[in-house]
Amino acid sequence: MGGALFTLELIAECLRGPVLLPAGSGIDSSKLSSALPTLGLRLLDLPLELLEAPEGEAYNPVVSSCICFGGCGKALVFELPDQLLHEYESRGRPLPLWLLAFAAIRTSTAGRSEGAAKTAGAVPLASA
Repeated sequence: MGGALFTLELIAECLRGPVLLPAGSGIDSSKLSSALPTLGLRLLDLPLELLEAPEGEAYNPVVSSCICFGGCGKALVFELPDQLLHEYESRGRPLPLWLLAFAAIRTSTAGRSEGAAKTAGAVPLASA
């Protein structure tokens, strides 16, 4: 059983647009400014990769936000089995890829340096 190696690199300059909190998210606009702006990248059913905004960046719940990532990014290497690739190719379907904007809420004991995996919760704000 063979497979193909792929590389994928996400480089983020900035994230612009209005902040739309989903109904039932449990976050009101007053808490949003303390949430950590985070981008999520997911291919197929592989684990979600998170990219945190630099220190000092915050969502603005009143007006359209502009979160500057300053060219920060993630580089990923993964292997997909040939069978999976043939299934998608035979159906004429592209591989699913999600790019999401999150408002990551940390517990009081989890510091920024511990990584986004230590967040108490993350509210998806948008996806493409």
